[in-house]
Amino acid sequence: MSCSDSKKSKKRKSSKSGNMGDVLGKECGDGEKDEMPQETCSEDVREEADGAPNVDEQSSQSSGELDSYELKRSDDVKDEMIQSDENSTLPLITAAASQREEKPCTCEACKDKRELAAEQLEEMRRLQSYWMELRQYIRMVYRMAMEGRTVENSGAEDYEDKMKDLVQKLCARDPHQLFQRLESQVQEFVIEAKVRQLELLHREQQTPELAQIFLTGLLEGYDKLCLAAKQLAPLLQQLETEHLHRFNLTWEVLNKHLYQSCVYTDPLVQNNLPHYIGQLRSVTAGKNQTYSELVHHYLAFDDEMTLIGAMWRDTETLVIEYK
Repeated sequence: MSCSDSKKSKKRKSSKSGNMGDVLGKECGDGEKDEMPQETCSEDVREEADGAPNVDEQSSQSSGELDSYELKRSDDVKDEMIQSDENSTLPLITAAASQREEKPCTCEACKDKRELAAEQLEEMRRLQSYWMELRQYIRMVYRMAMEGRTVENSGAEDYEDKMKDLVQKLCARDPHQLFQRLESQVQEFVIEAKVRQLELLHREQQTPELAQIFLTGLLEGYDKLCLAAKQLAPLLQQLETEHLHRFNLTWEVLNKHLYQSCVYTDPLVQNNLPHYIGQLRSVTAGKNQTYSELVHHYLAFDDEMTLIGAMWRDTETLVIEYK
């Protein structure tokens, strides 16, 4: 093959390849033109089938809807808050307006009623303050007595005069109520003495000297209570004279009755007393002076408790009749 022939063949090949490229280019171009609508169509079909837009449109739409929802909700909340404030303040405004409209009656009868109500309220406040001050002093005396201490005498006379004045004012108002309130105060300390006494039975049950400890605690509790009652008796003289005597009762007898009814007659105390007295009497036979004095002290206490119990039956009847 000559050089010219080869050139001619190359030209033919290039022309053929160029024609082929045009054809391929046309086919490719036509194919792209055909495929693009097809993709768009397929997306439209998928969108119609799914019922949802594409991702970009969906995100833009959702963000737009969210912003508008939040704005809408905040406006709703504000409206609701304003409405609730209006609803809550409306009754107050109405009440204030009605109060302004309804002025108190200025007739003499209504004025007297209002003044009387104000005076009664003020009197109740004064009486309550009197009672609280008297109660504080009485509790102090009993607390110190039950703990084995005595009230200091410095300035005691002036203070006792003040307590007498408070008793006089409270007696003038309602002596029976004062009696009941004082009784409840003493009863609290008697209950404390009872609890301490019963605790001895559990705490000292293995102690050989339990009989002596138990009887000593029982008698000392009674003596301390009587000491406090005797110390307060002069302050309560007016209550005794004007009210307690109608029941054949004194302040000291009332204290003894509370100890007898709460501590002495308690079942646990009564169940253990005969056994402990028997133990001490057996030791007394050995000439133990301490135990002998303790037994005699208890026997006197037992006689007094029996007497107080008999006296209180008549007193209780009179108190019930008074009520």
